[in-house]
Amino acid sequence: EGTLLIKPLRELKKLRSEQKTVTDLTVKSDSTYLLNGISGDTMELELVLDAPAAKEFGLKVLCDQEGEKGLTISSGKGSKTLNVGYIDPPFELQEGEDLTLRIFIDKNMVEVFANDRQAAVAWHDYKPKDLHVSLFSKGGDLMVKRVSAWQINSIYPKAGSGQK
Repeated sequence: EGTLLIKPLRELKKLRSEQKTVTDLTVKSDSTYLLNGISGDTMELELVLDAPAAKEFGLKVLCDQEGEKGLTISSGKGSKTLNVGYIDPPFELQEGEDLTLRIFIDKNMVEVFANDRQAAVAWHDYKPKDLHVSLFSKGGDLMVKRVSAWQINSIYPKAGSGQK
């Protein structure tokens, strides 16, 4: 179809543990919603948004307890970019298209995949207590079909485990 697909390695699913899921959530216009129980600095998030129409919408990862600071991942109706912190790769939703973001957080590095056709990596310095995730919407409500989160296990065996 002339579109390059960009997907995370399927082997990463083997590192998942402690799944948490939130479904059918509405983030009211001009508000922030802290995802209770979903936090960490080594995790995978999958966010599915129902054809977003807000002027600006997104999430913050590695944010404080008020849902502020952190690294912002955002877009907006009519936007031609996906904002990942200080990086703005080209990305445009088609009219009525849902948005699926897969986000991998590994300490300071955050990698984002959007609808399997765009990817971006950003670096973010954070305070060890700022491990929260929040959603936000400006200029319209944001309908969230699903947020799934997993802690990501290390690929390295723990010291003293006897594994080689």
